[in-house]
This record gives sequence, structure tokens and C-alpha cells, in this order.
Amino acid sequence: MRIVPIKETLEKVLGLPGVMSSKVNSNKSLIVYNSLVSGHCLNRKLTESAFPTVLILLYYDEIETCNPLGPRHGLHKVGNCYFSILNTPPEFSSKLENIFLCCSFETILLRKYSISDIFKHTIQTIQALCQDTLQINSEGYSGEVKITLGQITGDNLGLHQLFGLSESFVANYPCRFCRMSR
Repeated sequence: MRIVPIKETLEKVLGLPGVMSSKVNSNKSLIVYNSLVSGHCLNRKLTESAFPTVLILLYYDEIETCNPLGPRHGLHKVGNCYFSILNTPPEFSSKLENIFLCCSFETILLRKYSISDIFKHTIQTIQALCQDTLQINSEGYSGEVKITLGQITGDNLGLHQLFGLSESFVANYPCRFCRMSR
């Protein structure tokens, strides 16, 4: 299992010249609804905060490093958890350079440990970041920043694993959104 420190990554990214000034300005001047941050309630909460708020999006997915259809499928499967900053201006939000790895593990570990054991360090780190502020000193901004978990997302199987739901999709209601029965 590999863990990439979220706090240090955020400090480095938010400390780059011009990054914090674009975040502060993107929180205040939203005209077009292009993301979760564009909504009135969340935008109001962000602008009323004493400190600039950075929203974190967590994404979980599994990848197969070998042939996913071959006889040994699943042996080399890797689970990855990524994070990105939700209130990034739209022109930067989906660029790969703005998506950061926070942990990676072989999914065979899920047979031995629970998903909550594997994500324990990541959860504790995010909880600590949400309770405290982060000190940022950069060219365009110097001060404290509030970190908030804004969204957890992933593919259907990954989210079912994270939230302890049925992973087989053969239940009467295979999807957590619709109520269409089999």
C-alpha cells in the first residue's frame, strides 16, 4: 500500500504562484453554472467563510494492470484514490496535472483487510484538514485556507465498495439511485 501525503500536496499546489488568487476569485465571481460550486447555497457558504475555502473531491477506482479478460484477471488489480480541488476554474479542473493520487493498494488486500482499514489514514488526514486551517504563503496570497470535503465520487462498483453496499449487482435493486427491480 502506498500513501501520498494530502496535506503536503495541497501546501505545494496552493503555494504555487497564482493558484490561490484564482481560487479566491473563482469563489466570488460565478456567473455560469458549471459545477457543484456554482450553486447558490454552496457559493454563499464559501464566500461567507472567514478564510478562503478549498473544496476537495475524492475519487476511487480500480484498474487492472494486465488483461482484464484473461484467465488471471483480478490478480494484478490496483485500487487508487485520487483527489482534486473542486473550486478550480473550469479551464483547469479536468487537466491531469490537477488530479492527485492520495493512496494506492493492491485490491487483493481487500480479502484480508476491510476497506475502512485500508482508507483509515486517508480518512484521518481529511478529517484533520477539515478541522484545522492550512497556512499558505505564495506570491499572490499569504494566509490561512479552510479545507472541506466537497464530494466523493467513483464508478458504481467503487462507490458500492466504499459505502458497504452490495457489490454483486444481482440484488432486487442493483442500483442505489433508481428503484427499478430486476
